[in-house]
Amino acid sequence: MIKNILFTGGGGVGNELIWRKLYKKYNLFFCDVEIENIDPVIPLSSKIKVCHCNSKEYIKEIKKICIKKNIDLIVPGIDEELIKLSKNKKKLPEIFLPNQKAIEICNNKWKTYNFCIKNKMLSPFTSLAARFSYKHKKKVIFKPISGRGSIDIFSLDNHRESDALISFLKIKKTIKDFIVQDFIEGTEYTVTCFINNQNNMILPYRIISKKGITKKAVFEDNHKIKNLSLQICKILNIENIINIQLIKKNNKLYLIEINPRVSTTFCVMIFNNIDPFDKNKSKRTIIKTKLARFTKNYVF
Repeated sequence: MIKNILFTGGGGVGNELIWRKLYKKYNLFFCDVEIENIDPVIPLSSKIKVCHCNSKEYIKEIKKICIKKNIDLIVPGIDEELIKLSKNKKKLPEIFLPNQKAIEICNNKWKTYNFCIKNKMLSPFTSLAARFSYKHKKKVIFKPISGRGSIDIFSLDNHRESDALISFLKIKKTIKDFIVQDFIEGTEYTVTCFINNQNNMILPYRIISKKGITKKAVFEDNHKIKNLSLQICKILNIENIINIQLIKKNNKLYLIEINPRVSTTFCVMIFNNIDPFDKNKSKRTIIKTKLARFTKNYVF
């Protein structure tokens, strides 16, 4: 039985809502590099300072926290820590993550693209930036192979801009860290997939407003999106949770990204009284259509 839960990336958007909905049922703890990043609604006794996840001491510090607070479950919220936590899962309590192979595919946009090609799924044409040459008049997106929250993403639509950016990335010696994708204009969806032995919950949300993270989204019971998302989960042998980003254009679905962790729309599950941590609950919960507004204060 899960009683004590540790959320990493404690300063992330949505943790205030998670606190409000679940603190009476579980002992919740939130760790971050800076305590000040964690929402003020969360009491100081539930806030924990931790070193950066890139530090060699990160796993040791997480382990110490888990022992001190008797943690039953770790819920990661930062892309950079996923592989490290997965590789050290034998040293730690249960971790709310998919399997390591799925993480390696999903956390790498080039591998995600090749996953699409292998499984005959639609995805924007993608190239490694080091091999890219602007030969058409289409808009393209430069983005990090591993990245989140629209950080270091560049939208370009001409040869001159493309050449200039490639030259800049070569000078910085970071061109190997970027891919280039054709830009697809359409309706964007973010899909929260919660998979366990009792339930498979596939929850598609049509994005209304987005700036790095989803700001506004509305639930849309789209069976085509649900079927594609479930297919992805089955191929990757997903347990626990992933988030899938899709674009719908001309009634076709293009896979953009897969995030192998909780996301902002995960909070909508919590808001709708779906408890992903209660393994004793086997009944399905009906999700009502709601407008979800993701702000620091969470207005729904």
